[in-house]
Amino acid sequence: MARPQQSSSQNRPQGQRTSQPVGGALSPEEQEARRRAIAVATQANAERERAAVAEKAAREAAERERAAATERAAQAARDEAAAAQAAAEAARAQAAKLTAAAPQ
Repeated sequence: MARPQQSSSQNRPQGQRTSQPVGGALSPEEQEARRRAIAVATQANAERERAAVAEKAAREAAERERAAATERAAQAARDEAAAAQAAAEAARAQAAKLTAAAPQ
């Protein structure tokens, strides 16, 4: 008994495109779309990396500025302490002069 022949559209699984090249290779349009998607993803990754590097540089610059401001404040405090010490020494010297010049 002979089997009835099926049409070629019945042999093809549902959902498969007829424009799909044999062997599952990508069509030129799909290859171009894939290439563009890879290029966009690569560019996005590069932009994220640049942004991360810029953010790190900004954080480091801010930290250096804070460190410099802290050093300036510390130097000002040292200068003020030295001036206070000099003023105290001058006051002691003046007191010693007055004590020596005072009648006894």
